[in-house]
Amino acid sequence: MEFREIFREAADSIQENRTRTFLLILGLVIGIGSVITVVGVGDGAKVVISDILKGYGANSLVIMPNWGYLQETHWEEDLEEISREDIRDIQNHVSGLKAIVPWMNESSTATRQGVVADIRIVGTMPGVVKSKDLSLSMGRNMQITDVDQLAKCTVIGSQLAETLFPGENPLGKWIRFKGGFDFQVIGVLNPGERNFMSQFNDGAVFPDMYALVPYTSIKRVKGRTELYQLQGEVLSGDRIEEVKSQIMAVFNRNHGKWKGKYEKFIIQEAGAVIKTINTAISTVTLLISLIAAISLFVAGVGVMNIMLVSVKERTREIGVRKALGAPAATILNQFVLETLLLCGLGGLIGTGLATGIILAISHYAEWPAMVNGRSALLAISMSLVTGLVFGLLPASRAADLDPVEALRYE
Repeated sequence: MEFREIFREAADSIQENRTRTFLLILGLVIGIGSVITVVGVGDGAKVVISDILKGYGANSLVIMPNWGYLQETHWEEDLEEISREDIRDIQNHVSGLKAIVPWMNESSTATRQGVVADIRIVGTMPGVVKSKDLSLSMGRNMQITDVDQLAKCTVIGSQLAETLFPGENPLGKWIRFKGGFDFQVIGVLNPGERNFMSQFNDGAVFPDMYALVPYTSIKRVKGRTELYQLQGEVLSGDRIEEVKSQIMAVFNRNHGKWKGKYEKFIIQEAGAVIKTINTAISTVTLLISLIAAISLFVAGVGVMNIMLVSVKERTREIGVRKALGAPAATILNQFVLETLLLCGLGGLIGTGLATGIILAISHYAEWPAMVNGRSALLAISMSLVTGLVFGLLPASRAADLDPVEALRYE
């Protein structure tokens, strides 16, 4: 019997047994669809995490007080802030640093001629441009003299400039921060790279809606000058440990240790955080793969059971065909092909359903869920493999039926 005829026989059988077809396909649709949906949402999570960490390079360092020790000891020790002397000593005595800058940021508003914009103010130093790989589209960066003189100057993001100064040159003009403090615009930064996080701040990303000011001038905005965080960038990854050791030596020399042995400051390495998150993502991916394997196995068992029932229901039909000279191979091929058609159809429907769910999540939940083409192709391939593996037993049982016994079957 030609392949075309075998295919027609399999298709006719599928059409005639719609209830069985529906039940067989349903299991695969649920299994394949759920796997692709989870993978798509998981890929979206990777995008979110990547965007959140994009502001921190693999060689970034964050220096802050040892909050963990203070909490464990119920704040029995006094919190110490980072001093100007600490920054100067790190700049002068620590080699291997691209830049080290104060980082004092808070949410605020900027107002000009009745236009109000939600922003983030960052109290820092001139080195922030180098540390964060920023560049200016116009004007100048703040200078160390601005820091020394508590200058009321600010370098603003591109979108903030467009919001407050539409069609104007903002250089030299003044904006008012929350609290009634006026700062003069001395520079405008180039736009940041757009990403998923943009949608949560009127489409802005770092540094588009930021205002960088001398950290010594932050008192005019926040009413205080305490500094508890530095951010730095190491020149190369192989020097991170060396730089961390040198920075801790500066703090231990300037501040000492609590009880002579507990560090007053800690250094967090962005690369280590990224590595930890990547490990977690890999673990989740492995778990998803395990779920996929289990769901496909369960679906495969369902396929085998339904096809065994199909063989039993069609025993007399198989007996008649064998009595008329149909070879066992033809019977085997028909049942295998029938199973493959059902599983392939289930895989396609499951993929389509998952794609619709993913697009709906992306649209309504504003989550960057995405359809992974490789996952979809793998899911359809696995559904076909499932049909082949779990369809062989029923097909073999049908092919091995004795025609005489099959004709006697009631």
